[in-house]
Amino acid sequence: LATKLNGEDNTTTASARSHVGDVQRLQGKPEQAMAAYEEAMRIDKRVFGDDHILVATGYRKIANALVDQGDTQRAIETFNRSLHWYETRSGEYAYSHVDTLYDIGRLHAHLNKFDQAMEYFQLALDICVEAECEDHYIAGRIYSSMGWAQKNLATSLDKSMSSYRKAEDIFKATVGDDHIAVGIVYNGIGEVLTLQGQLDEAKDYLIMARGIYEGQFGEDSFRIAELNYSLGMVRQKEGNFGEALKLLTKADR
Repeated sequence: LATKLNGEDNTTTASARSHVGDVQRLQGKPEQAMAAYEEAMRIDKRVFGDDHILVATGYRKIANALVDQGDTQRAIETFNRSLHWYETRSGEYAYSHVDTLYDIGRLHAHLNKFDQAMEYFQLALDICVEAECEDHYIAGRIYSSMGWAQKNLATSLDKSMSSYRKAEDIFKATVGDDHIAVGIVYNGIGEVLTLQGQLDEAKDYLIMARGIYEGQFGEDSFRIAELNYSLGMVRQKEGNFGEALKLLTKADR
């Protein structure tokens, strides 16, 4: 409709194409999303030139679509084009800069490069502090991902718990107790408690996480499968092998 009313090369059409790409990513269609993002960027460059916030944002979106397609090398290169733009702006567009650093950190974490991930998460958090957004939702996402990375750095379980607790406080204050972000934090806390041998408390948090997931996604989500696996490992550590087998079998479906 935006194209029909305003023609091909206008900012409304570019914005619409970009939002179509966002939806397609959520639908698990990264190739289509990338095509939409590239078309939006083509229009934005034509209208504004290469040196514009919308172009930097476009690079970040394209990079995330590349991550979804498994093309991590091109994703890193594209993220860096976005990151370079923000780094030359001396604190302008802090939220978008934080988003880019956060996305790069997440990519490194998914590649099991947790030390590198932590470097990007810390940079993102530092900018949040400077921009006075350390109590905002984006800061909660950073703390939650820091908890995940620290949990996988086996010597950092106490730091992981501290990060998850900060994320929990921020999410509850900004999006409420039943948001999926809180469920993800509960899952992380439960896994840390399991690694620390606090099995009863771990079960409580994992069960709370499952309740949130079921309320958001139903019982067939991959997140439910992940929780069944985590609960199965707790039952195994308790010596309750029958219940462990049931949960692990559910997780494997």
